[in-house]
Amino acid sequence: MNDFYLFFYHEKLKDLLLEEIKLKHPKLRLSFSNKEFISMKGPSSYEEQLTSNPLIFARRQAVFNEKSQEKPSAGEFVAVSENQFWSYRTISTSLDTFDIEEVELAQEVPARAYHKINQAFTLFNIELSSDDQVIEVGSAPGGISYYVLERGAKLVSIDPAKMDPIISEKFGDNFEHIKKSVFDITRAQLPKHCDWLISDLNLNGDLNTNQSRRIMDFYKDIKGGFLTIKTPVLSDLEKIDLWVKNFSDKYDVTVFHLPSHRREIGFMIRPLNK
Repeated sequence: MNDFYLFFYHEKLKDLLLEEIKLKHPKLRLSFSNKEFISMKGPSSYEEQLTSNPLIFARRQAVFNEKSQEKPSAGEFVAVSENQFWSYRTISTSLDTFDIEEVELAQEVPARAYHKINQAFTLFNIELSSDDQVIEVGSAPGGISYYVLERGAKLVSIDPAKMDPIISEKFGDNFEHIKKSVFDITRAQLPKHCDWLISDLNLNGDLNTNQSRRIMDFYKDIKGGFLTIKTPVLSDLEKIDLWVKNFSDKYDVTVFHLPSHRREIGFMIRPLNK
């Protein structure tokens, strides 16, 4: 017996999703695709595997139920054509971002990177407060910085590029910019305490994870880290497990993809003992 499984995906990321399925779930076979989702044929008992090993690039995973020519009056469904509707049942996983939407940004927010941290911290139920000290690497022009400082946290940003003036003008008391490359940063230049490391470096995954781990290791009581890692080509997917291993001796790592991400992924990193 076989079932059909639906995978909703982000615009322009179909190739990454198909490659991820090939790597993680080779028992699934493509049966249908459009601009919103792909349908894969697989064993009827395969839902358990999709729950325990969900796809990063799938906004939602689901089990296909049935087709109908009339719009269903209840339940979950997707319109395939004007007169064809597919009903389905969502496979519940922690990586489901189907219902996460972008908030409206204030005009003064310097960059759309604000959406990344807002969506990530929403997905993982993380709240920053005035008690938190944050280090951000790859901060310019300041979209993520604005989010952090807006919540009252203290921020040290590291980036050789200029920050938008609104950051220092509005949050000067809680903000420090170290205008250097992350490769040149030493422990002595950083704050004595750090609760969160945030990285949106425009570097490949090897360099990003290595530098992020180096800084996190300065702080034995750190609460965690949020990294955005570029995955522009299909071969990057084969490196994800290696990037996770950079942290797995000491940290738990969840890999995910946000609606605001493009060809990139997120790492939510938490100490194993917390």
